[in-house]
Amino acid sequence: MDNQNNLFGFEISPEAQQKIQDLLAKAANLVDKKPLAMEIYAIVEQLSGVGLDYFFIKPLKLAGIGGLKIKTVEVAMNMGKNAVLNIGKGILKVMSSEQLDVVLNLMRNSLVSRSKSED
Repeated sequence: MDNQNNLFGFEISPEAQQKIQDLLAKAANLVDKKPLAMEIYAIVEQLSGVGLDYFFIKPLKLAGIGGLKIKTVEVAMNMGKNAVLNIGKGILKVMSSEQLDVVLNLMRNSLVSRSKSED
């Protein structure tokens, strides 16, 4: 069966899938996860745009909302996303190894694979 990788229900690129798998494999061999904080951040940053587009922009486009309104939503989302990511980056930097492990487990448990026919 032809499967497609998904995270929280939205499609992720094969490159993002590989980055996540590589990070999880690296983390499995480390007692101290703190050196991985910025790698975790890089993946979260990459996936945030994909997720926001899937959950906010795609439904608006499917509903036939005009381009100017969509552009306004995109600008507002990018401002909010940048603020949240900036704060999140600082938080990830100071998290303990145990706290980072929680984030990694959430990432691991959120990966799902579904058939393309399920779309």
